[in-house]
Amino acid sequence: MKLSLVTLLLFLSIQVCDAQKKSSFDAKGLKVTWETVENNYKGTKETYSKLIFTNISKEVFPSSGWTLYFNGPDLKNLNEGPASIQVELVNGDFFKATPSKTFKGLGAGKSETLALLSRNLIKRTDFPRGFYIVFNNRPNDAIPVIHEALTSVDYSRDQQLIAEKDFKENDAIEDIPLNLLPPIFPSPSSVKKTKDIFNLTKLTKVIVDPLFSTEATYLSEEFEKLFNFKPVQGTTEKQNVIILQKLSLPSKEAYKLQVTSNEIIIGASGREGLFYGIQSLKNLFPSSVWSTKQDAVSIPGILVSDAPRFPHRAFMMDIARNFQGKKEILKIIDMISFYKLNVLHLHLNDDEGWRIEIPGLPELTEVGSKRGHTTSERENLVPSYGSGPTVNSNSGSGFLTRADYLEILKYATQRHVEVIPEFETPGHARAAIKSMNARYDKLL
Repeated sequence: MKLSLVTLLLFLSIQVCDAQKKSSFDAKGLKVTWETVENNYKGTKETYSKLIFTNISKEVFPSSGWTLYFNGPDLKNLNEGPASIQVELVNGDFFKATPSKTFKGLGAGKSETLALLSRNLIKRTDFPRGFYIVFNNRPNDAIPVIHEALTSVDYSRDQQLIAEKDFKENDAIEDIPLNLLPPIFPSPSSVKKTKDIFNLTKLTKVIVDPLFSTEATYLSEEFEKLFNFKPVQGTTEKQNVIILQKLSLPSKEAYKLQVTSNEIIIGASGREGLFYGIQSLKNLFPSSVWSTKQDAVSIPGILVSDAPRFPHRAFMMDIARNFQGKKEILKIIDMISFYKLNVLHLHLNDDEGWRIEIPGLPELTEVGSKRGHTTSERENLVPSYGSGPTVNSNSGSGFLTRADYLEILKYATQRHVEVIPEFETPGHARAAIKSMNARYDKLL
């Protein structure tokens, strides 16, 4: 009797092992295709699409023991009742597809098509992405899956009419000849061109009012980026000179810029205005300086009087949903300050990520700044926006350190950009909540 029981247990053990071996399908042999078939399906504001599973290997794709994960729009099975593969929402834009009892697996070269409905899809970024598969016998081993997106959607006549209307309006736009374009952007309040030419060379001196010492340093740094020389500070020169001059103007952001054959004068009552005058001067540089360092440039004569029309000129940057690091943020600050914007609205948290270090709450970045495959969300968040299963492999993961943020603030201040950090709560706080759940588990 004991021998029979041992034999039975051994048999069951072998069967379990065999079942596990059968589910060790090489994920490279599975291809997933998303095909949009029809928008406004049956008069609704929904899109009919197909999710096609194809076995491109010579092995048999198993009938059970796996889950396919991906990010996509709100999805539901088209047909009521059980489907061979069932799609379910996990959270947000994160879905999973699992086989039902009616799914028989896929032989070599075979396909299975799943019919789905979603909100109307109008662009490729709406399509599902970030597909990966997890086998039950390897729950922590997430493997990216080959996928492609196709579309055969014939948009409705209403949408075609909108496109036609836009096309006609755009067709009426005429190109402005280069000589009629304003030389400075945004267009100043007043611009008058002259026939003078100022030759900027290594012999050009800079005379600076003490109020504008920071802006003079900025000007020197910009020259070093664009030219094979660094400007030398002058004192009383009257020829071949750039003068940073204090004026009495109605606004601290107002400035005057004058370019003659002998001198360039940038005048302002406040440091902000002087900085904007430097940006306008940079607008007058020939385009060649932005690709190759120059030994000298010719700057056309001009007389400019300008001031911003709006006190709050902002750019909003979302680094929560998809992370952009310090280097990219500094580039954005350079760009917006060049166009005389004065506020950077920095979106630092959302459901999909927490992006700034708070030393007293390390879990916010230890957990909340990372996305990837997880069974518990105690180490990282689930994927979003197609970030996929691998942590730290793309913009799904990352955060600004305290030192990064301080450097950003200093860099922005030098360019007269105010950084407004945004912490979104109580809504869109899932990353913070999951991080605090992990902290609770760790400490209690």
